[in-house]
Amino acid sequence: MNTLIGITSSLAIIFAGSIHIFHHEINVYFMGFFRDLSRIKARNRRMANSMALAVGSKNSAGLTKEDLKMLFFGQEDQDPLNDVEIQMDSEGNFVVKNDEYDTSNLAEYTREELYEFGDGYNEENVILISLYGRVYDVSKGSKYYGEDGKYNIFAGRDVTRALSTGCLAESCLGPTTSRSSISSSDDDYFELNSKTIREGKKWISFFETHDSYNLVGFLKDGRSMDDLIDEQLGHAENED
Repeated sequence: MNTLIGITSSLAIIFAGSIHIFHHEINVYFMGFFRDLSRIKARNRRMANSMALAVGSKNSAGLTKEDLKMLFFGQEDQDPLNDVEIQMDSEGNFVVKNDEYDTSNLAEYTREELYEFGDGYNEENVILISLYGRVYDVSKGSKYYGEDGKYNIFAGRDVTRALSTGCLAESCLGPTTSRSSISSSDDDYFELNSKTIREGKKWISFFETHDSYNLVGFLKDGRSMDDLIDEQLGHAENED
């Protein structure tokens, strides 16, 4: 009996230790899971398919095999940016086309302004975040990004590195002061490789198609969507 108790106690300690060790990985996995679930819902809304989550070639949960691969294994057969329409502007920059509003008239934010007006502690409790140079109003997601939210540290910050790499530490967030250029010595610098490019695109797709979050402006400095697409084109050329 004592041996059994000892073995059980040891297993419990190992299990508890494993949860602590893999807590970060589990958190990042579920962030990706719910992100992609939201993208699937948005895609179905756009297709105006009222039966998308009911019958046909779907399973009992209303998801296709491609959806399940996307949710549980992070595998997608198409480019995540297919969920949004990308075009090139007159200056040769890649932009997201949005028929709901004119993005050319949106404001530009410095990092100081992003933090001052978007940390959630302002008079109107506005919460802003920046991703690849695009500023989103996520105030309606205050239970996630607000004062008591799990991702409160994102409020008023550039989250490009954090979301692209899965690093949720404050050190992986963009600075709250502006800078003239990006350097590899910056805390929020990261390599744009196949993995971070893929994750970056998924998060852009998430925020661009979310029914509660809106694009409200652009960040004056930092990595942009141009970097994301240009780097991917460079990777593709190297593979040829």
